[in-house]
Amino acid sequence: GRKLRKTEGGTTSYSETKFEKSFTIGSNIDTSNVSAHLQDGVLILTAPKKETTGVTTIKISDGPAPKLIEDEKPSEKMKE
Repeated sequence: GRKLRKTEGGTTSYSETKFEKSFTIGSNIDTSNVSAHLQDGVLILTAPKKETTGVTTIKISDGPAPKLIEDEKPSEKMKE
């Protein structure tokens, strides 16, 4: 940030510092809704989680089960 310094002689000087930080966020973060706000030297990051239902619905059919397909044995393929 920028710092203002006044000396006894009435002159003004500024000093500036830079800060950089990077990090990896998880795949469960909704990156389209990440926000950052800087006020009075305080940085607030908001990274909401993706909405997940956590429930999977499987349709159950009524009636006989479908016929299973069995792979041919390798020895049967060689006979052909």
